[in-house]
Amino acid sequence: PVNALNQRLLQDAAPALDPQNPRAVEVSYEISNTDRAFGAALAGELALRKEREGQRFPIKIHLKGHAGNGLGFGIHSGTQIVLDGFANDAVGDSMADGGLIIVRPPADLACPANKAAVVGMSSGYGATGGEMYVRGKAALRFMVRNSGATAVVEGVGDDACEYMTRGTVAILAADVEDIGWNCAGGFRSGVLYLLNGFKAYRDGRLNTESVKVERLSTEDEPHLRRLIENHQRLTGSEIAARILANWEFYVRHAFAKVTTII
Repeated sequence: PVNALNQRLLQDAAPALDPQNPRAVEVSYEISNTDRAFGAALAGELALRKEREGQRFPIKIHLKGHAGNGLGFGIHSGTQIVLDGFANDAVGDSMADGGLIIVRPPADLACPANKAAVVGMSSGYGATGGEMYVRGKAALRFMVRNSGATAVVEGVGDDACEYMTRGTVAILAADVEDIGWNCAGGFRSGVLYLLNGFKAYRDGRLNTESVKVERLSTEDEPHLRRLIENHQRLTGSEIAARILANWEFYVRHAFAKVTTII
């Protein structure tokens, strides 16, 4: 049946849906690429029950497999999705405050995680809040029109962070080739931390019509470190571990901060 896994999630999450006395729920499922927009129905139910700003409904979802389009669409208010596997396009689109998505490739991946596209194109599109941590690369148009979410990823396709208006993104690109073309095109506000960012600037991978590239300030360093520590803790990222083990070198010589000039 259509959306069977979404319906199963609604049933299993029922104890967390009580706005007067929400109880923590933790579930595990196998997911396939025919399971589209997984989590969207739950997000809608939570929106109906959210009686006051800031209320949380503690739901943690463990997934294994290859998710279809729209994984975690619109999740918010305490919903966490942890996927061990791959996901098609539109992961975390319209995600809002309190949503958390973690994507880790399978242990038997045949190549280094940072060389595999583990989430598809247009992931994080239109997100207004929440957090996303991806151990691996994202395809085209990652975090386009982001207006408040936080994301960490290990490589991106073309047009990443296009038309971004708020939020924070860290791209831990071990090689400059892991940064696609036209990065930050039409960028309007927010912060982009970019490993090998100065190389990307020299190579023309950054769209510099609306952004400037500079060294990290002393205020940036603890913020970026917290993001990378979270990424390593949640995903087991080898790149994050290497950066943290050689922090002074990376923060002084390898990272760039990209912000708007408009």
